[in-house]
Amino acid sequence: MIGNRRTDSELIALLDAQGTWVVRGFSGAVGNAGSLRVALHIAQKKSQASNPLVSIASVNRAEHDQILIPRRQLLRLLDTIE
Repeated sequence: MIGNRRTDSELIALLDAQGTWVVRGFSGAVGNAGSLRVALHIAQKKSQASNPLVSIASVNRAEHDQILIPRRQLLRLLDTIE
């Protein structure tokens, strides 16, 4: 995967910052959002209740910094904001 990783605390600081976030499944993009918080909710909504984020591969910011958030980190972030 191409992209720059960030710590959980760095990503929490970016939750409401405006940007183009892309939610990716294993077969391609499944949604876009204007903030990380909204992208996390899209990822959660597109996943299966019995197996959270099973169909989501990553969330990434399609801006100059190319931030990549893998599924394991998405789960931690969702636990933090809920």
